[in-house]
Amino acid sequence: MQLLAIRDCESFIEALERIESGLEDVQITFDGWPNFEVKINGERYNSTMTSKLMQGFISYQEEVLRSYAELKYGTSSLLRLTNEEKASLEIVFHIDQGSTEGDGSLDGVANRLLDKIPFHKMTPRQIALCLALTIGSVAGYFVFSEWQETVREQQRFDSQAATESHYERLFGKFTEALNSPETPQEARRVHERTQEGYKAIFAGAPDATSASVHGKAFTREQMHEITSHEAPSRLRLERHDSVIIESIKRTPEYLTLTLRLPNEETTFTGRIDLMLFSPDSLPKVFDAFRDSTPIPLFHYATEEAGGIVKTQILAVDAQPESHETTTVTRETLPPLTE
Repeated sequence: MQLLAIRDCESFIEALERIESGLEDVQITFDGWPNFEVKINGERYNSTMTSKLMQGFISYQEEVLRSYAELKYGTSSLLRLTNEEKASLEIVFHIDQGSTEGDGSLDGVANRLLDKIPFHKMTPRQIALCLALTIGSVAGYFVFSEWQETVREQQRFDSQAATESHYERLFGKFTEALNSPETPQEARRVHERTQEGYKAIFAGAPDATSASVHGKAFTREQMHEITSHEAPSRLRLERHDSVIIESIKRTPEYLTLTLRLPNEETTFTGRIDLMLFSPDSLPKVFDAFRDSTPIPLFHYATEEAGGIVKTQILAVDAQPESHETTTVTRETLPPLTE
């Protein structure tokens, strides 16, 4: 078996073609490529990051972790991941001067994800399709291309205008993998999760004037169109459920909770708007988290394929008055922790 080190886009495409030919026994490893590269422009995004945008970057990181958990353990629950696994998949975001531009290496993430994909069960063509979609999705190449005709046309124009042909060839490989019925489901799940992660970054900058992913520009209007996009199979509805709280992250404006239904391992994200949620109910939320006990919640959930993807928590069911709009004081909340 020949080991190929992938250090750029061109060597990746060449490896895909050699693998698909089926004439060589090839294994690949990523070294210095691909990279994460997202740039946000706007008055409040000048080498700075708002708490909401920070949550968007965290959401992208969590989607990468969930992708790995699904590949290795068959569940998106982050509880199944060891501290070593989480550390090995951690992305270091660097913020450049002049705008809020996050960049970081994804080679380690790519290698860890591919290590858990059952390539031995695939044909050479399926392996090539799986690699193209998985790596293209994690790195954000052609992200949202199937959601927006304008984005897709601009990317096609950019690829045709490129001085080198490798970008256009990569676009062709990615599009083929996205549309082919032969593409393995492992790659499709990674694609769906990482695309939601990039969407969360855009949602974290609602007042941005523009953004770019790997140099591909998005206008303010395109960003709003993307963040409002819902998959056709998704439903939004009010629910009453008892849930287990796995984690809580706090900003001055809201709480972000990792939740799961009792007797289930799959987790989903819940959000509490501190300006709307009853302060009297907050101690119950933290007590339930501390004691790992179920808490009944009234929430507005987004469902897909019969499961909850995310939800807006409206109230603790045991407290009807929690529907009232109130202002949360600093004294109401527990102290910030590192």
